[in-house]
Amino acid sequence: MGALYQIEIFENNRVPVKVYNHFMDGTTIYTPLHWHRNYEFNLTREGRVQSYVGGVPIVKEKGQWNVVNSAVIHSDHYVDQDDHFEGVTVQISKSFVESWLGEDAFFKIPESQEGYETIRELMLKFGELEKKKNIAAGFASGRDERLKDVQWNLDKRAGDSSKAFWSDDSSTEYKLEMMELTFRFIRALDHYCLCDASESLKHKKADENVKAVINFIENNYAESISLGSVAEKFNYSSAHLSRMFKDKVGTNFHDYVQNVRITNSVEWLRANPEGLLLDCAMKNGFSNVKSFITVFRRTFGCTPSEWVKDNQVR
Repeated sequence: MGALYQIEIFENNRVPVKVYNHFMDGTTIYTPLHWHRNYEFNLTREGRVQSYVGGVPIVKEKGQWNVVNSAVIHSDHYVDQDDHFEGVTVQISKSFVESWLGEDAFFKIPESQEGYETIRELMLKFGELEKKKNIAAGFASGRDERLKDVQWNLDKRAGDSSKAFWSDDSSTEYKLEMMELTFRFIRALDHYCLCDASESLKHKKADENVKAVINFIENNYAESISLGSVAEKFNYSSAHLSRMFKDKVGTNFHDYVQNVRITNSVEWLRANPEGLLLDCAMKNGFSNVKSFITVFRRTFGCTPSEWVKDNQVR
């Protein structure tokens, strides 16, 4: 599944930044656990969203933001099924950031109110600039309608659809405005958010072990996977692997495996809206249809059939 680790697709783009304006309701407020090389900053404009960043739960209300450092595992989820969420996500190329602020730069939330508000205001400007670009491109809502099927911050198919998600076909004026804003953002990060090298190394080492396990699950989720069998493969005790998952991912091992299966099930339903639920369950690691429906309902608040109908999958 491509969303778990997503390569940087900035090499042919003179603007090393991608901005998303989010408008989501209810169970569509959902980003599966994943990680990527880019630095990511997320602001809640309206409503709320629950995020897990490096295993730490955060509920972001209106006006609050968080940072996701390079290669840190994270996800987003609705708090209640009737929630509304509007937000801005700013992703910046790791190589671009490091060319200015040093290798393995690591950011934290500013301690000062001035720093916090400065970053927030710059993120709002990113969102407004992206809206302006989309309106100029013919999208009256200010949102790129090519992204209408993207339910998550990082759609797993983005790596196969670089033209739709990462194109550099906007105007020169927009690119210059975006680069000017990006350098202002980099300067603010340097002034208010940059940690010392020891902090970066500590987090990097702690994450490597769990990522190896996560990638194994990602490649084998359709098979029978248990805590004991995976712990044995990586020479851990079951208790150690269980603690590591809880500390770094923010959920237990079993729930994480089910999350990967459900995420891939959604993609199967998108591609096969007329398919049998039994086929979907079997191809994505569930032992039977009943367990598949139970996990799906717990995640999205509806059955798979209801989800297909509501999302008008074609």
